[in-house]
Amino acid sequence: MKKVAVLIDGGYLSKIYKRQLSKNLTPGVILKLVEEKILQRPHEELFRLYYYDAPPFGKEITNPIDNSTTDFSKTPLFTAVNDFHRELAETDFVALRKGKLSFGGWKLTRGAINNIKKTGAIEPSDITPDFKQKAVDMKIGLDIAWLATKKIVEIIALVTADNDFIPAMKFARKEGIHITIAKIDSLNTYMRQHADKIIDIDIKTLEL
Repeated sequence: MKKVAVLIDGGYLSKIYKRQLSKNLTPGVILKLVEEKILQRPHEELFRLYYYDAPPFGKEITNPIDNSTTDFSKTPLFTAVNDFHRELAETDFVALRKGKLSFGGWKLTRGAINNIKKTGAIEPSDITPDFKQKAVDMKIGLDIAWLATKKIVEIIALVTADNDFIPAMKFARKEGIHITIAKIDSLNTYMRQHADKIIDIDIKTLEL
């Protein structure tokens, strides 16, 4: 029986799931992904599921156009994400790795340019907060290296499409660890070249 560590880039998975099914990701969907799609039964067993995500932004910010304020700690999204993280963290054999979400200023919305052309002025609704996720990629890379060095598992399965993880993937393979990529969306050639196996997954089959 081979032990498998599954590392999921939460921001990536939730974005693809939302885009394809118009629904928010749930812990049940994540567990179904791992148990039914990633683990190759009966010869593979889960060592631990590592889920990487940033907690929701919970501060108050002021719109520079009309000076209106929004307290993000009182929004439904803040409550929903915290509840999601808590439920996932309390699940057996799951480790929640938290990054940080910081406010990086303001950016124009998609329709802002057309609106400005029509009215000749910028409206409060033409800008939106620009949030930046930090530390998540670093933690994924460090955990790949740690798992490989300690020889805790034989297989590391990744749910991501980020080229930044290729150096960590190469290191793990040199240490004798097999790297599996769970492909839920497009995957570039470089990621394919540095993986031992690609599992094609239709994310719509994960719907509960």
